[in-house]
Amino acid sequence: MDYISHLDVLNPEANASIMASWTNFSKERDNNTSLIEQLQTTLDIEQLLAIYLNALAGVYKVNAIRLETFQNTFTAGTPKVDSQKLTLPIRIDNKLMGKISYFTDKK
Repeated sequence: MDYISHLDVLNPEANASIMASWTNFSKERDNNTSLIEQLQTTLDIEQLLAIYLNALAGVYKVNAIRLETFQNTFTAGTPKVDSQKLTLPIRIDNKLMGKISYFTDKK
């Protein structure tokens, strides 16, 4: 499979710090709950994106995420009109499955 590390693309220096502190992202959840455990609480893609956005927002200053697949488009957060956008492909076995876009106020 062909994996893309979106965290490394956004900010390689911060990747180590985010990996070291997965348990501190969700303020409304138990502090001992890891991001992986939070993502396993639902199958709803918009809720999953919201959990993922909450985890990224503190470290990367991301204010919205958009996942586009061939079937639908899902968004967490509200992209601002003047937001910077980074879009990355999602590939499995060298087949394009969709794309994910990160929106931020920071260049």
